[in-house]
Amino acid sequence: MLFRVDITERAQLDIDNLARYCRSFTPAFWEEQEARLARVFETWFATSPHTWNFFFVTGAPYRAYLFEVGDRTKFWIVYTIDEERRIVNVLRVWNAARDPSEFQT
Repeated sequence: MLFRVDITERAQLDIDNLARYCRSFTPAFWEEQEARLARVFETWFATSPHTWNFFFVTGAPYRAYLFEVGDRTKFWIVYTIDEERRIVNVLRVWNAARDPSEFQT
């Protein structure tokens, strides 16, 4: 049974910032990353969200997937799983280079 993937407002703001960052290189670069991000949500999170461990900064119930953008930049996709309702809640798409003590959901 599939999970529905919901993206919070905060996560959408993070994605918008990621889009601006990628477009600063080329619009085509963002299109490539956007397609990859959609595959993470539509394929991995919808079918097997338990695959990834708890987020090292917060621990349970927050899980995290490390999304690589290009050769050097990485973003943590932080999410929770609502088992009863079969929903994956994407909370943040957070630049992994940031200080972990600054993380907020």
